[in-house]
Amino acid sequence: SNERLKVRVRRTDDTGTVKLWPTNDGGSAGTAHGRFDDQDPIGDGVGYFQVGDELEIEEVLPAPVIAVLAIDHSQGPQVDGKFFHFAIEDVDAYLGRPLRSNERLKVRVRRTDDTGTVKLWPTNDGGSAGTAHGRFDDQDPIGDG
Repeated sequence: SNERLKVRVRRTDDTGTVKLWPTNDGGSAGTAHGRFDDQDPIGDGVGYFQVGDELEIEEVLPAPVIAVLAIDHSQGPQVDGKFFHFAIEDVDAYLGRPLRSNERLKVRVRRTDDTGTVKLWPTNDGGSAGTAHGRFDDQDPIGDG
């Protein structure tokens, strides 16, 4: 296949999109190969990667989506929109395991383009829909909203 991932290269601190294939394609080691995407500014990067480089995966593209199903909460209407409820199955599938209480994920809200860290709980807490809930982390600049 031709999976795309957003990564950070630890050695250079560069961030970009890489394409990955499940075949070696002539490399001297490894069982798969990859390179920066043609559309990425680092795209032509001949000689960029070095043996021993470490890539931190920042997000899978297209990014998994958590659909907000409700914004009400057990604390009442004064906090509507501070919390969100969602289907736990969506997050469990992304993580490849059950969601843990107080787990934090970095997200981008497509409607506003805000990016931040959310705290998630594997239970509904008064939402009119959804099987789990979350909110921006208190430490996140968006968290007081």
